[in-house]
Amino acid sequence: MVRHRDLAHLLSSNTVPKPLEVVSIQLGIESITTKILQIQSQLSELEEELRAHRAVLSPVRKLPLEILGEIFGLVVDPPLDRDGRSQLLDLCLVCKTWRDAAVLTHRLWSRVSTVEYPMPFKKITDWLSRSGSIPRSFEVIADGRNDCTDVLSACKYTTVALAKMLTDGPNLDHLSLDYSGPQYFRNLVEALHLSKGFSESRTRPWDTVRSLSLKFRTFWNEPPNPSASSFLHIPSSVTSFHLHLPPLGAEGIPRSMATTPLHLPPDLLQRLTSLTIHCDWDGLQVSTALMHCQNVEELTLSFDGLVQFTDLNNPSSGSFSRSEIVLPKLRTLRFRSLSPHNLDVFSFLTAPVLNALDIHFSIEDAEDRLDSGQFDFTQNIHEFIKKRSKCEDTFRSLSIRSAYSTAWELIQLVEGLPSITNLTFADIDYADDDSILFYYNRPTGLPRLETLELLDVSRPDFFFQGLINFVKSRQPPPSKDGRTACDQPPDSLKQLVLTYRPEAHVLEHGHDVSENVERLRRVYGVSVDIGPLSFSNA
Repeated sequence: MVRHRDLAHLLSSNTVPKPLEVVSIQLGIESITTKILQIQSQLSELEEELRAHRAVLSPVRKLPLEILGEIFGLVVDPPLDRDGRSQLLDLCLVCKTWRDAAVLTHRLWSRVSTVEYPMPFKKITDWLSRSGSIPRSFEVIADGRNDCTDVLSACKYTTVALAKMLTDGPNLDHLSLDYSGPQYFRNLVEALHLSKGFSESRTRPWDTVRSLSLKFRTFWNEPPNPSASSFLHIPSSVTSFHLHLPPLGAEGIPRSMATTPLHLPPDLLQRLTSLTIHCDWDGLQVSTALMHCQNVEELTLSFDGLVQFTDLNNPSSGSFSRSEIVLPKLRTLRFRSLSPHNLDVFSFLTAPVLNALDIHFSIEDAEDRLDSGQFDFTQNIHEFIKKRSKCEDTFRSLSIRSAYSTAWELIQLVEGLPSITNLTFADIDYADDDSILFYYNRPTGLPRLETLELLDVSRPDFFFQGLINFVKSRQPPPSKDGRTACDQPPDSLKQLVLTYRPEAHVLEHGHDVSENVERLRRVYGVSVDIGPLSFSNA
């Protein structure tokens, strides 16, 4: 065998090895490779041991359980369905500390959703019992494929289980029932009526529900006689009510619902402080209900259709005058899926103490998007706030989303409402050049403005420059010596938020942007947040 020192001339030259030398070289390679693998194995073990030692000193171990619980709250998305509950249990299985953190964070256990058949009564009851004193929320989504009239159907079993939970389970703050039609809810009311005889000695969770949401997806069969309506059995404890009615054209729903009954008891409507109605029916059901909402402080109307506030074809049939729907305690008014067809709602509502107006437009027809004149909502809003409601002393917040408008119309809109402190424009489709929005100096238009949000913009570069000009124009004029005049009140603006669409060009000249942001914060005292669209949903 050739010794290693006899191979030195080969390692330092290009000499061709002899056959015996080749064998020796190969053996050397194998020996060196084995040693390398051994050392690598030892290195991996040492690195793993090092990581374990460092983990002991990791700041994560020092995180309070409350902080870990807040982090877990960002991981799971309530209300928790079966998968969500499984995800939270997986977090609990990591270690004792994580389990303690999850158990300590009661809100993680306070909101549950289920679509399971039969409904796992004990599991859900045990889960909600971990929520401590946090208000509990329970959501049931019924499978529309089951016939609820069949005594052996899964729907019947689920109704019985739900009735048991609402009789013997934990108290609930919010209950959400997502059904195909009213028959499901009618069956639940009947089951609760039967169970009431077995629970006379205690107050049932059903009788203490504060917030109730009823969603009917595909059909409607409310009886003509109001005394037979299931809505009469809604608990007197309910002060927040969300009603989602099936859409026109759905299975079993006629193309017109003008004469379809909707028996919402006046005493229910009168005690509500919060009401949400999602309806696209072409009748007077919504406007009739609103006449009884004397104590509502928060109202959300989602039309998505031709909801009427007057019967133009038959004025004598009970159509409303322009002063009958008065909501004396309304503070927050939201519209969803508002279209040009529904703008007459502003002519029939009066809200004398309104604080916030939030409008989300929905324009599906091309004609509506092309005819900006048909969609000029500035006058509607001004007349509603300044003339009908006369609420300028209390009005503070305006949010406009998904509108088709001109930039000038938006400027006229806000300048006619000088009491605004919070203003949001989101996803605006401009009929003209958006370059004039907030670009030209408008120092006296919004004297009380504190927060300005421009969300989902298509041109972040230009809008940001316009915001800079807007902020500068609001500052007190300098005195003759170049200093800021001390006798002028400081600007009220404290926060700017700008988000842009994913397909939009990112902000160019990032260094200049950072400098301007820092200057707005340092010199003008304005907090500035800029980011992509997802930022606004964080």
